Amino acid sequence: MIADATWAVLAARLDEAQLIELTVLIGQYQAVAYYQNSLKLRLHGGNKGLSAR
Repeated sequence: MIADATWAVLAARLDEAQLIELTVLIGQYQAVAYYQNSLKLRLHGGNKGLSAR
């Protein structure tokens, strides 16, 4: 869920088509993350993942 305050900030900079595209992009990213986690896919060699932070 996108908070109203966040949406207002985004709407000040993006047009309606861009707002829709952004939400679809976020949804696709999240779906890919769920897919990769469900299949327990490993990171590519040399990728330290979150431990690199």
